[in-house]
Amino acid sequence: MDIALGGSASHALKAEASESVTDVFVLTRQEIECLHWCKEGKTNWEIGGILRISEKTVEFHLGNAMRKLGAGNRITAVVRGLKLGLIAL
Repeated sequence: MDIALGGSASHALKAEASESVTDVFVLTRQEIECLHWCKEGKTNWEIGGILRISEKTVEFHLGNAMRKLGAGNRITAVVRGLKLGLIAL
């Protein structure tokens, strides 16, 4: 069944479609740094030492990044971050 959209609903869909990737996936500096070090194979403990934050804080930032990227695990979050250009290869 096709549903015709009225003026404001149609405009909202066009606006949503035109959003850039950075508008949709806004990660904090620390979330991106944690993803970067995940890409390098570091554990939460090692990342905490590098960034001078606790292991629990690393867990918090990675959890937020995973949620924002719709990733179920660290590897998927890193892959999505790479694809979106949030972290460099």
